[in-house]
Amino acid sequence: MLRNIVKKTWIWLSLILTISAGGLFIYLSDIPFGNLFWGSLYAFVIFLLITLLLTGFRLISIAGWQRFSGIFLLLIAGIIFLTSIISIIDFRILVLRKIPGTLSTAEWQEDIDFLAKEFPQRHPDLFSTVSPAAFDGFVQNLNASISNLSEDQIVLQLMKLMALPNDGHTNIFPLPAMNFHFYPLKTFYFEDGWYVTDASRSLQHAIGARIIKIGNTNVEEVFDRYKSIIGAENDYHKRERFAFWGFCAELLAAEGILPDAEHGIFILEGADGKRYSIDASPEPAVNYAYWSFFKKIDNDRLPVLANMRKDNFWYTFDPATKSLYLQINQVVNGSSLDLLNRPQGKTIRQLVAELEQFLENQEVARCIIDLRQNIGGNHFLVYSLADFIRNSPEINQHGKLFTIIGRRTYSAGINFATMLENRTRTLFVGEPGGEGPNQFGDHIRLPLPNSGLTAFISTRYWEGSLKEDNRTWISPDIPVTYTYNDFQENHDPAMTAILNYQPRKRQHISLDDASLSKWSGAYQLSPYQVLKIHLDADRRWFEITDFFDRDLFYVNSDMYPIAENRFATDIAGVALTFISEGKDHQLQLNWKGREKQLSRVPENFVLPLQRIHEGDVDGGAAALTQIYNSGFVFPSNIELKLNTEGYRHLQNENIEAAVKIFRLNTLLFPKSPNTYDSLGEALLASGETLLAIENYAKAFALDPANSHAAAVVEAHQ
Repeated sequence: MLRNIVKKTWIWLSLILTISAGGLFIYLSDIPFGNLFWGSLYAFVIFLLITLLLTGFRLISIAGWQRFSGIFLLLIAGIIFLTSIISIIDFRILVLRKIPGTLSTAEWQEDIDFLAKEFPQRHPDLFSTVSPAAFDGFVQNLNASISNLSEDQIVLQLMKLMALPNDGHTNIFPLPAMNFHFYPLKTFYFEDGWYVTDASRSLQHAIGARIIKIGNTNVEEVFDRYKSIIGAENDYHKRERFAFWGFCAELLAAEGILPDAEHGIFILEGADGKRYSIDASPEPAVNYAYWSFFKKIDNDRLPVLANMRKDNFWYTFDPATKSLYLQINQVVNGSSLDLLNRPQGKTIRQLVAELEQFLENQEVARCIIDLRQNIGGNHFLVYSLADFIRNSPEINQHGKLFTIIGRRTYSAGINFATMLENRTRTLFVGEPGGEGPNQFGDHIRLPLPNSGLTAFISTRYWEGSLKEDNRTWISPDIPVTYTYNDFQENHDPAMTAILNYQPRKRQHISLDDASLSKWSGAYQLSPYQVLKIHLDADRRWFEITDFFDRDLFYVNSDMYPIAENRFATDIAGVALTFISEGKDHQLQLNWKGREKQLSRVPENFVLPLQRIHEGDVDGGAAALTQIYNSGFVFPSNIELKLNTEGYRHLQNENIEAAVKIFRLNTLLFPKSPNTYDSLGEALLASGETLLAIENYAKAFALDPANSHAAAVVEAHQ
């Protein structure tokens, strides 16, 4: 009896210690650094193992189902023990399923040659941004010098190789293949310099200090050297990424900024203007990544430049200023994420329905769309939101609609901003965005065969603007800068600028519709797009379309006469000038500093996509093929539309037409795995099994993550 009481006492004691250590670990995980944090984690694991073992052995001594429960608990204890030991030895064993070893020169060269071959083949247009000579020269120099480089230096050079095109979706991600460490300082670049905004417990005194040097190198010089390491379209987004990679111990040592990766000397300047140095020890990458990827804060918590927000999207209304505030942080369905990062909650369409109902009963003085934390997602999901804003006269007014952007506005976040630029009267507020309106994206993961490093390579080119528009960011109409003082005092200069904004009356002249009617009609913008001039009873406007209005580059904007033949528009930096020469009419389009002469097309002119949609598949396909053969490069917008048209025919059992459209797509987009996958599906439906398998195999070769294509090929072998 006494023996049983003692056993139970030990079990309860170990359970109490497990809960206590776990609670301490959760409490300390807000700043996951230092001996106390690691001590609480180790204590939790040890006491948990003791609890499982004591409980398991006690249950085994009892007959019946309790014995099986005991065996189960001991099994769990064994798994936790083995996992813990492996993690202590090297956590990469769990991720890579092998013991990481030192690669030979030949193995590294094999990885480099593999990447040098696959990179140009998979990227939609690599050599539009970097010359073949520069690319090949970099690869040759790296191969020649590889025997003299450390592994960290080789990884650094591979990052530079992938950063050559300055494509934000194309890069090498060294983690978790490399056991990299980071100095526990979270930083942000303000107008007045780089400041420490968070730090480990031992470095809390550094919070609020300005970073002057890393090692013996000025921090701005360090950033300049990192520009060739970080793949991003512009310096604004490079600064955002530098706040992460710029504090990687191994990369700083490999670049020669620090003598080694064991400790780092940082020269800081305090609020009193005095400079001092700190000697920091690096922490495992997963701890540092907590700040960048895992930690999320309340939606309305200031300052606005802190971590990502808890919800993907949400809105609120301020009755005092009659301001509708809409924050879109990720372009995904589901207003929030669960523990496995899966969307849950209402969809963006449901958000639109709520907003429609809200506007029916509420007077709104201004609508503010905040995209500063929007890191991307699926831009197809926000067409309904963009349409709602465009079609809402209550908010789609000059001086009443504002969109806040910044260096983190990226990928689908920029695509949404581009939609608003092209089809609403919004004013952009804040910093320049992290990408331009025309961008590469939709990357695939490509593991290197020996090192296990993961290459991310863009597979699509999206046009959200004129093809000739080479902007690498969207510029704000109302520029705003952020100082550390703003951050410290929880002040949002962007919101202040919006609330203080005084709309200026647009200057334009009176012009009767009779004078305008001679210019109405369609003008050829590109081989597959037209610019249409519309004169409605109460509106003068133009649109740019390829026939489908649900497009990334669909433009719908009012026109305001500023001269007899010249019109301003709702899009900043876009103007139209009409030129008449007898019966011939031409249009000069000034788009963000780019001038383009457009010729008028006949009334019976039909766009290639319109021909396909209306049933003339052969005629539309012939037109697009001719354009392609002339050397024209189509954006991925067209690939997705042709894919949609192909599936429309496939669902209507018009298999022959579907096969023609999908085959056309493989011609126009030979590097897209999706085109071969779709063609394979249509060929299977038509009974051409061998050709179908051939195309599925191409899809899998281009995208090894395409499990459906792999399964189909395997099933027919």
